[in-house]
Amino acid sequence: RFLPVYTLQTTNVITKKPLQSFIVGIITAILIFPIFMFLLVTIIGIPIAVILLTMYFIMIYFAKIFIALALGQKIISILNKKTTVGWTFVVGLVTYFILISLPFIGFIVWMFAVTTGIGAMLVQKRNMYQELREKEVI
Repeated sequence: RFLPVYTLQTTNVITKKPLQSFIVGIITAILIFPIFMFLLVTIIGIPIAVILLTMYFIMIYFAKIFIALALGQKIISILNKKTTVGWTFVVGLVTYFILISLPFIGFIVWMFAVTTGIGAMLVQKRNMYQELREKEVI
């Protein structure tokens, strides 16, 4: 398992604060490209712009993982079954890919999932930062 605590906490953010995650994801999607273009104008900002855009595309990839895990948890809880995290992820991932494969609404589902996942990652990073500040670790 890769970063189990962060994965669980990010998934919890998706299930407990979906609207906040979606709004943060939308704001990020709106602001990322103007910031990227602004950074490209300066010589010093070019490497930062490339790193920023690369990180955004990596976040798009990871957003699907968190959404699939949250979706799997929801489905497993509805079915009242006990499974491992791996099977929960598989159930969520299969459901996610079925939903995004549907004509007409697949793109809408994908956009909602990616923006909510990115927003949840950013909300969780902020929560983790605040928790570490309270413990005076950083």
